[in-house]
Amino acid sequence: MGNKTDNFLFSSEIILRLQALQARLEAVQATVDDPRASSGNRSMNVTWQDLCYKPIPGKSCVRQSVTQYFLGDPPLTVTPTTPTRTISDRVQHCGTDETATDCRGDIGAPTFPYVVLGGYPEDVSLPWNLSTVLIVTYPLNNVPENETMYEAWEKEWLRVVEAGEPGLKLDYSAQRSVQDELARSTETDIPTVAISYFAMFLYISLALGRLWPVRGALVIVRTKFLLGLGAILIVIMSLVISVGLCSALGVQVSPIISEVIPFLVLAIGIDNVFIILGTFHAMDPRQPIEERLGNTLGRVGLSITLASISEAVAFFLGALTRMPAVESFAFFSAVAIFADYCLQLTCFSAFLVLDARRHARNGIDCLPCLSVRRSTVEQDRFIDYVACTSEHPDGIDPLGPAAEDLQQRLVSSVSEQHRDMNSSGTKMLVLRDGLLKRFVRNVYVPVLFHRVTKMVVVLVGVFAVLFSLGYMSHNLKLGLEQQTALPRDSYLQAYFEDIATVFRVGPPVYFVVRPNANSDFSLAENQNRVCTVSGCPENTLGSILDRASEDYANTFMAERAGVTSWLDDYIDFLLFGNCCRYNPKTGDLCNPELPESPDCVHCVERGNPNDYQMNMSRPSAAKYHEFLSRFMTQSQCNWACPACGWGHVNATKLNANGTDVIASNFMDYHKTLKTQEDFIDALVSARRIADKISEEQQLDVFPYSVFYVYFEQYLYIKGVAVMTAGLALLGILVLSLILMRNAFASLQVLVCIVMILCDLLGIMAMWDVRLNALSTVNFVMAIGISVEFCIHVAVAFLRARGDHDSRAASAVINVGSSVITGIFFTKFIGVIVLYFSPSAIFRIYYFRMYLSMVLLGAFHGLMFLPVMLSLVGPDEVKKSSKSVDGNGDDDDHIVDPYLASNGNGSHSQYRTLDDDQDRGIY
Repeated sequence: MGNKTDNFLFSSEIILRLQALQARLEAVQATVDDPRASSGNRSMNVTWQDLCYKPIPGKSCVRQSVTQYFLGDPPLTVTPTTPTRTISDRVQHCGTDETATDCRGDIGAPTFPYVVLGGYPEDVSLPWNLSTVLIVTYPLNNVPENETMYEAWEKEWLRVVEAGEPGLKLDYSAQRSVQDELARSTETDIPTVAISYFAMFLYISLALGRLWPVRGALVIVRTKFLLGLGAILIVIMSLVISVGLCSALGVQVSPIISEVIPFLVLAIGIDNVFIILGTFHAMDPRQPIEERLGNTLGRVGLSITLASISEAVAFFLGALTRMPAVESFAFFSAVAIFADYCLQLTCFSAFLVLDARRHARNGIDCLPCLSVRRSTVEQDRFIDYVACTSEHPDGIDPLGPAAEDLQQRLVSSVSEQHRDMNSSGTKMLVLRDGLLKRFVRNVYVPVLFHRVTKMVVVLVGVFAVLFSLGYMSHNLKLGLEQQTALPRDSYLQAYFEDIATVFRVGPPVYFVVRPNANSDFSLAENQNRVCTVSGCPENTLGSILDRASEDYANTFMAERAGVTSWLDDYIDFLLFGNCCRYNPKTGDLCNPELPESPDCVHCVERGNPNDYQMNMSRPSAAKYHEFLSRFMTQSQCNWACPACGWGHVNATKLNANGTDVIASNFMDYHKTLKTQEDFIDALVSARRIADKISEEQQLDVFPYSVFYVYFEQYLYIKGVAVMTAGLALLGILVLSLILMRNAFASLQVLVCIVMILCDLLGIMAMWDVRLNALSTVNFVMAIGISVEFCIHVAVAFLRARGDHDSRAASAVINVGSSVITGIFFTKFIGVIVLYFSPSAIFRIYYFRMYLSMVLLGAFHGLMFLPVMLSLVGPDEVKKSSKSVDGNGDDDDHIVDPYLASNGNGSHSQYRTLDDDQDRGIY
């Protein structure tokens, strides 16, 4: 808790206000359920004294505050008339010699100045009375089974500290604060996420139907809200299946799953829905509905299967990583995508047949039991399609003169080529494209496949990849700023700002020594591996840490802190002064302040060589074992014996009888860590120091600090991202080779996906999106989005006939509009809403990355890949008389507008009617 004020920090007014605040905080009580009560009133009051850290039996709780400097022996009682100079001098004195008896506080323990003071100039040797910030810390003795008590008390503590203290500006934090604020951030993001998904759902429901041209009651027949709802329900069902199955298999659920996977499955699933529906509408409407569905799945089933299975396999392979967030995301995504694929081929196909039957009998959307007047619908169907011979399409009964007049007007708008075919008696069905598809055919395709445009697209694509790789390699940062993850109005924002600007020491770091052949510290040669007292070598653990503190700029160790060594204190306790004296009759330690007497003898007999080793500079192994447990429990810390064993209880693990140390740690401090790079570099530096100690002293040493668990991921996250992407790409390539049966086209698709990923990394570096667990998950998700943009175009190119240009153009026309409406528009609408989220993490890691995925996927899937296919795509594969779907030439059942308008091939049975009437967005 930082206390900042504009007044002079060590005035009596400030100190008295601080003492009053501490008294209120230490009096906080919380009511919790008593687990020990069997019946009746189960509530109990929990106080600070119940939860605090009490290392010394019979003493009060530990509090780290500058007020401890006024509670020593003798104390300094601060009153309103106490001069500021008196308080300032006391702080300077105690900061210089924290072990002085008048500075040891109410429990006799030293208080380190760099822990309770901040904001002082770092270039002054003794800057304590120049401090601008007071820091108060309340350590709690956390016990896992009492977690509910701690959380309840901290909640009340936060409520009191939030009320503040007049004259003090408080920046504060508790252990539960980050969790609470993240939960609050999630709650504030719920409306934004809900609006985003609602906007996408509304668009899907509208886009699947046909709203234009508006003809009164016909709109309610041509809309497809029910079908859109069915498509959305399939996505939801696939998510439920994924969560249920993965949870049953023991895959851990993370918050990222609920935020990212719905976006991914919606993008993939709805894209397939638009492709299926678009192809179904283009089929000969005179065929039975079931046959049209069969022909539709026969035509687009390959690309949908290839895309979905490739994505599922890619994510399954991505789950082989050792990063929990990526592993769980990959598992859940793979299962959800495969479930969505199965439901699309079964449930959605059934929904589509039911909807087509509703439309055939004039049923009203959302109210299928009701229908519109038949004559009105028949006129609408003539606007959709008309037979240009005397034989009308099956199922269509023209309505007298009105229908004849309507037919003549439509036929008169058909091209001269169409009228010639009609006069020759060939059956011709006139179908109308939607506005978007007409734009793609008449405007987009001619411009895209112009010689100059091709050159520009290729150059832009290649340059973007090279630039992204170069820029990313030097500017892509690691980490996740805490301020980014928290709400902008969080009280923790100011607290974290204080840590970076006014704190003068960072988190403590513990160098843990695990047991091995050289960790028996009862032997002098092993003591010399870690100690820093007189007679210790220069390369001991303590000496290495001291030198690291001197080089704090490179080692990220605190400059002024120093090593806290239980072994140094124990050696001093046994050998020097009157610290270790005991009563031979009772075995109790004597007060070191008492004079020499026959009732108190030294633990190590002075001058007795049997009690020493290493030239009388170390206690013997027997004495080491004999007094170890008493040292750890003795609490008589005073001017006569500053070596206090109680402070090392948590730094050592003793054997069962308390005569030997099994494992221990030596505490130091990191310097103030201000950025994510500082935290990562501090972890790397600590590991390097530990490795050096282990190598030089033949010990088993590893470092630990409270933040390491959060930053260790950044030591290997780049490798995880590369390995995950590599495994996913390998799976996509193998499946593409198997299902597409064309190595060149498979490689071109793979190249496009790799280019999208490279460009995405470049945009992340330019747009200040750091690489962390969240962005890595989104990066892996980008693979699935990229497959959707690219694979359908490649499959359509392989199925088309003609030269390279016409086949690439046909692919863009036939599936491009479905990809645009199914994934580009859907995701674009949802992404734009995320921009208005109050959470910075949503704006940075969702809006920026999702928008980049959509735009890069559209460029590579609808521009770069078609251009590359037109330039160096695989040659046409001659088809046998037996088509892919088993029903003869599949092109006989669907319009190929590009070929029809250019006269390529002999597939002219069905043509596109280019008039002012539009089939909605298709």
